Amino acid sequence: MSGVVDDEIHGRGRTAFASLDAAFEALNLPVANRARMREIAAHVDFDVVWAPASRSYVGVGFDDGRPAAAYFNRGFVDVYRGPNDYDRTEMPNFGGGGGGAGARRAPEREAAMCPSCSMQLPAAGTCDDCD
Repeated sequence: MSGVVDDEIHGRGRTAFASLDAAFEALNLPVANRARMREIAAHVDFDVVWAPASRSYVGVGFDDGRPAAAYFNRGFVDVYRGPNDYDRTEMPNFGGGGGGAGARRAPEREAAMCPSCSMQLPAAGTCDDCD
């Protein structure tokens, strides 16, 4: 797997696109996000548009070894500000992910209680203390 990551970092296996819109279409990025992504791109300098072999994002930048100027993902855009410094803009329909901070979780169900002793019932639904 590290060979694939190394290839992507060094630009091997990339697909070049004539425009940002062509890349958005080819990667089927959400149509609802594209207008906001174009607004962000209007403030970013770049002259090449590509997607890695994994087709997991659209990258923009220059073909001279500089870091990518921005990465357009399905639900967010990361714009390069400096070494290890990116400004992330989340799209309105971004659901997070990865289970990290800010990830959405299903709401917890209220625990069922035993009507006799007020202890929390186990998943089976019968009280271990009363039955």
